[in-house]
Amino acid sequence: MVAGPGNQLGPSACSLASGTLLLAFERLQTASARRIYLKRRRPGFGWSYGKEVPLPGGSYSMQSASLLGRPGDEVLLFAQAGDLRRRAARIWLFRGKGDSLGLPAGQAVELGAPKGAAETDPFAAPGLDQGELLLTVTRRFSGEGDGCYLARTAGDLAFPRPAIRIGPGERCRVVALGGRRLLLAYQARQSLRQPFEAYFRLSGDSGASWSAPRKVASLALESFDPHPVPMPGGAAAIYHVGRVAGRWAIYVTEVDPAGSPAASVRLTPLGSVRVQGPHALGLGAIKQLFFAQEVRPLDFDILSQQVSR
Repeated sequence: MVAGPGNQLGPSACSLASGTLLLAFERLQTASARRIYLKRRRPGFGWSYGKEVPLPGGSYSMQSASLLGRPGDEVLLFAQAGDLRRRAARIWLFRGKGDSLGLPAGQAVELGAPKGAAETDPFAAPGLDQGELLLTVTRRFSGEGDGCYLARTAGDLAFPRPAIRIGPGERCRVVALGGRRLLLAYQARQSLRQPFEAYFRLSGDSGASWSAPRKVASLALESFDPHPVPMPGGAAAIYHVGRVAGRWAIYVTEVDPAGSPAASVRLTPLGSVRVQGPHALGLGAIKQLFFAQEVRPLDFDILSQQVSR
């Protein structure tokens, strides 16, 4: 559904009250030409390309974006911008209205990062209280490991308090499960020579404390790129990439309201081509799954399929 020269990566989608779907994705053409674009699908029509998101100049690091639809057909896009190599990456917020395929200029989000830290890979989700928004980022320090940080709005898209560290790892995503319960999903590895594994942790007190980490994948495989989606009744589904003996697929692991994970279920064929970045958008009983798949060596396109889990 998203093809062309270079790599198409990092899909993030949202739905509007009209039934329109919006998709944000990264296009990597060269090491210094990385861009974020929008696509739109109105009911009864196919996908239409939108304009390039106006990131600030000098954004050379790998871009990552999180798209979120809010009441009143407000559209939010949080994007990583800057040069990660120089520890200069920050999160920017772009705000739109309706299903327009263009977004106005954004502004930097102040999350209280100390000097020498880079903030990457934003993920936005509705919070526990009406109007609250949760923003999870990976923070990277010179000479130190990665960590997951959580920031919360005060209902007006301002972040009055600095982001707080909620655990190790990267590719961090927090979603609200109802009540005072939160779920954190992330990936981590013991060393640079070890494979990534996806983990999740639960909080029953609005993020004040967290459970011990548990592995997302029930199989003996490498797992990464976790993407959690709340389910009815306080459960959650965590979509992730799994690799078994050099073969790749997208899996989902359901976590019941008590925090116990079920066996992982494979959603795409197990094959030799790489897959990355699953993003599932809940549309009632059916979910729309977006992911990047290698179509030629080191060349990815974004695919989409419906899944019932």
